[in-house]
Amino acid sequence: RMSSVAALAEAAGMQCAMISSTAELVARLRSQDSERCASMIVALGTSKEDSCWPALAELQAAPPHKQIFPIVLSRTAAQDVQTRLKCFDTGAKMVTDCLPAVGEALSKIAGCLTSQGQFACPVCALPGLSEEALRTHMFLHHSTEPNPENIACP
Repeated sequence: RMSSVAALAEAAGMQCAMISSTAELVARLRSQDSERCASMIVALGTSKEDSCWPALAELQAAPPHKQIFPIVLSRTAAQDVQTRLKCFDTGAKMVTDCLPAVGEALSKIAGCLTSQGQFACPVCALPGLSEEALRTHMFLHHSTEPNPENIACP
C-alpha cells in the first residue's frame, strides 16, 4: 500500500517520504524535516516496531505539529468503532481503509497549502490561506478538536 499512497501524494502535488518503522517516523517528526510535513499516513500496525500510536502521540505532544494532517489507513481501525475513536483521541484527523479517500484528503490539503490568501488559521497560525482554504483547513485539521476559546473569526 505504500507505493499506492506515494502515487496519491504525487498526484496531489506533494512529495512523499516512505518510512517503515515507528522509531524512524518519530525521529523524523522530532527533526527539522517535520516543518515541511503536511500529512502523515500511518497503518495501525501489528507490533511495537510499526505501531501508529507513538507517532500520533508525538504529534499531540509538540505544538508545531498542529499543521500536520495525520491519517490512519487501516481496515481494522476503520471497521472497529473503539479503535477508530482511540485513533481520533490520540490525534488522528482521518481514519479510513479507502485509498481514494486518502487521495481526496491529500488534494484538499495541497489546495490549502498552495492557496494565496490573506488569512491565517486562528488555531494553528498556518498563514497565506484564502477564505475557501481557511474553511477547508479548519474543517480538515481542527474539526476533531475541542472548540478553542477566545479566538476571533478572521
